[in-house]
Amino acid sequence: MKRIMGAIALLLMGSLAARADVFPDQPYYGMQIDYKIEGIVPTGFDDRETPRTVTRLLEGLLIANKVRISGLAYSVEEKAELTVTISAGRDMKKDSFTIKPNLGRQEFAFEIDVPEKARGSHISVLINPDDRGKNLVKALRLDVTAVPKR
Repeated sequence: MKRIMGAIALLLMGSLAARADVFPDQPYYGMQIDYKIEGIVPTGFDDRETPRTVTRLLEGLLIANKVRISGLAYSVEEKAELTVTISAGRDMKKDSFTIKPNLGRQEFAFEIDVPEKARGSHISVLINPDDRGKNLVKALRLDVTAVPKR
């Protein structure tokens, strides 16, 4: 019985440690991010729109010694750049990818160890289409900030 209860508790903790979602609900100028975050328990979010950008600000608590984000970025533009940044403490990883028009999507997966005394973690996922100099850029951004549990 103890094993069963322990297994159930682990499953529940694992499901709380990951958040999967699609942002925004409907594509924004053909852009959308399907993502999964692990190691952070969300505590709230705010979706904001400016004339050029739609952003999801997601806040949470660090609950693990690793933080991971994975998913798919979508764009219908002829050319769009996906930039993913993940940090914890002083450590940071960043990379950029081109979302190829024939596929219209780009997979991504980043993981970082959280140092013992880290004050937090930050994740940024940005889709930035090339507007060919027309100054009409519309960008899509997912911004995640997490602090340690106190």
